[in-house]
Amino acid sequence: ITFTSGDKKQTVTIRQKQKDALIITSNKVEIGCQGGDFTIEAESNMTLLYEIGSDAKSWITPIETKGLTRSSYSFSVKNNNKVERRQGTITIKGSNGLTEKVTVYQSGEEYSLVLTTDENMIIGSEGGLLKIELKSNSDIKVEAIGLDWLRLSETRAMTAYTVYIEVDPNEFYDERNAVITFTSGDKKQTVTIRQKQ
Repeated sequence: ITFTSGDKKQTVTIRQKQKDALIITSNKVEIGCQGGDFTIEAESNMTLLYEIGSDAKSWITPIETKGLTRSSYSFSVKNNNKVERRQGTITIKGSNGLTEKVTVYQSGEEYSLVLTTDENMIIGSEGGLLKIELKSNSDIKVEAIGLDWLRLSETRAMTAYTVYIEVDPNEFYDERNAVITFTSGDKKQTVTIRQKQ
């Protein structure tokens, strides 16, 4: 419908559903990694039910309140402490078989990589085993172990957060240095190793 007054115009669009109709406020919900609550408003001339998808039941839960009406559904989303984004669906169902799906998207946390040991390590000329500890919310990649006097330890397994580096004896009269880079997603930490002559 177009309303005109002088040279000004305003348009209103009217959409009419069939007799047994089901209208929801939005088919998409975006939630940050910290979680939170949201509400789906539904308009219908029939009895409605909702169903949370089986892949999302562990992190989307309904909120039951005394003020809840049959056409307003509130949900709570748990914290997503993983890096990966996740999504789930909620299906609003009418008694006549009509359905509307709402997809809930939740972002993941940013990559995190924290070095909990000293970033500058000194080892004696006799060599030995270095223990480097990190905290991360995703897999850790180790780079720059290509030097002939440093290598990942095979006698001690690398855990998700602890890396063991074997250092050969330094039989030369010069001190030697190496930098090891640890990467988790877009985050990097470096450890400088200095071995005495």
